[in-house]
Amino acid sequence: AAERATAEEIAAIEDGLVEMEARRRDIEHYVDSDIQFHLAIARGAHNHVLLDLLQTLQYIIRRWMVQSIEEFEGKPSSIHEHVPIRDAIKARDSARARTAMNAHLEKSGWRLLQTATTRPQ
Repeated sequence: AAERATAEEIAAIEDGLVEMEARRRDIEHYVDSDIQFHLAIARGAHNHVLLDLLQTLQYIIRRWMVQSIEEFEGKPSSIHEHVPIRDAIKARDSARARTAMNAHLEKSGWRLLQTATTRPQ
């Protein structure tokens, strides 16, 4: 997205982040905005495989995210991970965007693991 996104696509990424901030107190809507943020990045990257994958998996991802927030975190905490991604994309800095997204995915994976291992079997 840092290399390929149009001004409109970058605005959509920004809108997703603004919506996440506005919806922090409503977990369901926060998660919807989070997913829209990631879909906007995939659209901006012009990566149809990634976009199709995210669109297909969004319901599973959504369920995990809500569960993670409700059962493990208590409140949305990932917004601060999205800011560097947005900033790097806006700056057209693909290396920094990749680093920021990798850090976010690593932390998200850790949260998933924590949620999965603390749930009663």
